[in-house]
Amino acid sequence: LKMKLENKSLASQIFYIFMLSSISSKKGEDMILRFIAFIFLLLFLQACSPVYKVVYDYQPPSSKHGQKKLEQCYIDKKSCLERCNQKNRLCKQKAKLEAKREYQQRLFDYRSKLSTYNYKMRKKDDLEERFTFYQDVCKTKQDKYACTKATDYESKLRELKYLYKPTKPNEYNIYTNIVQNSCQENCGCDDLFRSCYISAGGYVSSHKVCIRNCD
Repeated sequence: LKMKLENKSLASQIFYIFMLSSISSKKGEDMILRFIAFIFLLLFLQACSPVYKVVYDYQPPSSKHGQKKLEQCYIDKKSCLERCNQKNRLCKQKAKLEAKREYQQRLFDYRSKLSTYNYKMRKKDDLEERFTFYQDVCKTKQDKYACTKATDYESKLRELKYLYKPTKPNEYNIYTNIVQNSCQENCGCDDLFRSCYISAGGYVSSHKVCIRNCD
C-alpha cells in the first residue's frame, strides 16, 4: 500500500484508503458514514491547501528586428485592453439596467409574499391565543367543548408551523450576479501578448508562487 500511494496526491491517498476501508465494511450504513466523513475531510483539506498563482518572466529578443516587433506587441496589448475595458463598460451599463428591471420585479413579488406572510403570522398569533384559552379550560374544567376546540386550533396551528419571512431583494447583488455571468473581465489580452512576445524572438517562462495558506 505504501508503494502504491507514494506518487498520489494527499486527497487521492485519503480516497484510496477510504475505499479500502469501505470494502472491508459489511454494513452499508458504515460506508455512507465513512463517505460523508471523507467529503468533510476533503473540503477541510481544500480550504487549508496552499493557493498558487502563475507568475511570468520575460526575456526580450536580442535582435533589432525582434525588438521592433516587440514594440508592436505592446501596442497591440494596449489596444486589446482598451477594447476590453470599453466592452466591459458597455456590458456593465447594460447589466445595471437589467438589474434595475429585475429588482423591480423581485420587489413586487417580495411585497406580495411579505403581505401573505404577515397575514399568516397574525392568524397564527390569534390561533395561539385561542388555543391557549381553550386548552386551559380543557385542563382545569375537563370541558368537552373546550377540549374539542383546543384540538381543532392545535391542528390549524400545525398547518402554520413553518412560516418563513421572505428575503428582500438587493439590487446590488442582482447587478453583481449579472456582471459575473455576462461580462467578461479577461479578454485574453495577456495570452495574446505572450504569444506575440515569443513570436518576436523573446522568451517567456512561468512559475507558481504561493499566495495563501503557504507553509
